[in-house]
Amino acid sequence: MDGVLYNKPYAIPFLRCLKPSEADYALREVYKGIYGNNVGKSLFYKILWEGYYWPTMMNNRNSLDLLEELRHKATTKVVAYQQRISRYYNKKVHPKGLKEEEIVLRRARISNPLGTREKLASEWESPYMIKRVFRPL
Repeated sequence: MDGVLYNKPYAIPFLRCLKPSEADYALREVYKGIYGNNVGKSLFYKILWEGYYWPTMMNNRNSLDLLEELRHKATTKVVAYQQRISRYYNKKVHPKGLKEEEIVLRRARISNPLGTREKLASEWESPYMIKRVFRPL
């Protein structure tokens, strides 16, 4: 119609056939624009819903599905790595309970959160004696 190619699928109105540059623009607009971040099948269904299609749409959809699968695998590997690092670190950490009448130092940053101390000032404040323990470990 009027020099524009249309496709008439079953039970759907006419779909305008897009050139490769127009298809790329449509993908970017739907992905970043009006529909937010969508990947895979839903992205292509939304483009179809808007009334557009291009001949290599199914190949592009399959490659995006593969990309989504690779992202999921990468995320799973990162989570597993973080858990291993956490276990390794936590093996070496042994919490020490505080007892009454024990003498401790206090970090100067805690008592002065604005950082108005002098540059060469001590990191620790003078020793304090613990009078009462509220939550023993």
